Amino acid sequence: MRQENGAVLAHRDKMNTIGRIGVLILWMHTLTLVRSKDCQRESFLSSRLYDSNFDISTLDSTYADRREVRVPCNIGHSGFFKLVCNNGEWTSKGKPCRPISCGHPGDAQFAEFQLVEGEDFVFGSKVVYTCHKGYQMVSRINYRRCFVEGWDGVVPVCEAQQCPFIRVDNNVFVNGDPEEATFGNVIRFSCKSKLDILEGPSEIYCNEEGEWSGRAPKCIEKLCNRPELMDANIRGAFKQSYSNNEKIQYDCTYSQEVHEAKCEEGVWTGITNCSACPKAVIPHGFAVGAQGDKLTYTCDEGYKLFNKGWWGEATCVNHQWSGLKQCIGERQCGEIPAIANGEALPIQKPDDENESTEIRCNEGFEAQVTSLSCHKGEWSSGGLPLNTICTARASNCGAPPKVDNAIITTTYKNNYLNNSKVAYECRNKYMLVGEGSLQCLDGKWEEKNITCA
Repeated sequence: MRQENGAVLAHRDKMNTIGRIGVLILWMHTLTLVRSKDCQRESFLSSRLYDSNFDISTLDSTYADRREVRVPCNIGHSGFFKLVCNNGEWTSKGKPCRPISCGHPGDAQFAEFQLVEGEDFVFGSKVVYTCHKGYQMVSRINYRRCFVEGWDGVVPVCEAQQCPFIRVDNNVFVNGDPEEATFGNVIRFSCKSKLDILEGPSEIYCNEEGEWSGRAPKCIEKLCNRPELMDANIRGAFKQSYSNNEKIQYDCTYSQEVHEAKCEEGVWTGITNCSACPKAVIPHGFAVGAQGDKLTYTCDEGYKLFNKGWWGEATCVNHQWSGLKQCIGERQCGEIPAIANGEALPIQKPDDENESTEIRCNEGFEAQVTSLSCHKGEWSSGGLPLNTICTARASNCGAPPKVDNAIITTTYKNNYLNNSKVAYECRNKYMLVGEGSLQCLDGKWEEKNITCA
């Protein structure tokens, strides 16, 4: 029994040993199968971790698991970036590479700049400067680039456009600088002599192209052009223009008057318009003044105007004076006054100091005096007012009665002769009831009931 048990135990130990060896072999085989994977450079280049800012020239093609690799930046970029190999997959640490900033490129006076390359003021970007209107670039280069050391070159310089020297005559006064004028500068001109006139612009300016807006003016003598005179002829030889202080004489065609005018600093002085009528002949009177077609006149001492007043006025019509009244003696009465509702007719010559008139009244009126008499230069009616000399007869009627909503179609008067009639007409939207007329009978209007309903 003991021998049998020993054999069994020995066999069991042997089997245990064989089992351990098998497990070890199986473990080693499994370990070989699950061995960690390496990381490849190409997988980094095709991953989202990669961008063109990295310098990959120093990277190996393969890296073992758990290996950390520092990836440098390209020139002009900065950052601290590491790749970590994790069982064949790349992970990262730190910050990726970014372009180095150059800061603001600098402002140029009288210019603006524009970013034409890049998205910010960083390595590789480019700005171009453009001068303002009226200014030009004097720098050889109009742009700046951002490099590792910063912006290259210097800020460009713009200067105002300069206009060429402008020459003027000695008799022209210049206010401004005609030799070194730049964009926006203005030069003003005037004549040194008051006897000269400026021909050309009184001011010019230097424009954005560096050119003057006009030519320099000249100062020439102020001349008077030949005057255009109505109803007159200028004496002497025909001339188109006259110098300063030169005089002319001209004859009026109709009035036969002679006038003189003078050229003073380009303007005629002393020109008087000629009348289109001959010189007025005024017995016992004289002309006070004539202006164009108007003539003012008055009478000599001891005489007066026929139509009263101190002054008379006549108008030149078709080369004849119209409205020219005679002058009469102071003891003459002159123009006969108007008589209301009648007229006064002369029965003796007007130049007779004892002249008188005959009174004639209109129909339906009768005269209270038969005549007007001239007494010491005044018309006399015996103390009776002129508007009461011709009075209405008793058989006349006054104004017709008013009818509501009606108008009188015949001529309206304040006094109507006997047997006169007036007709009424109703206004719009009203109708006449009864007869539409009234008659004046022996100083009274008929009594009728005229109604507009």
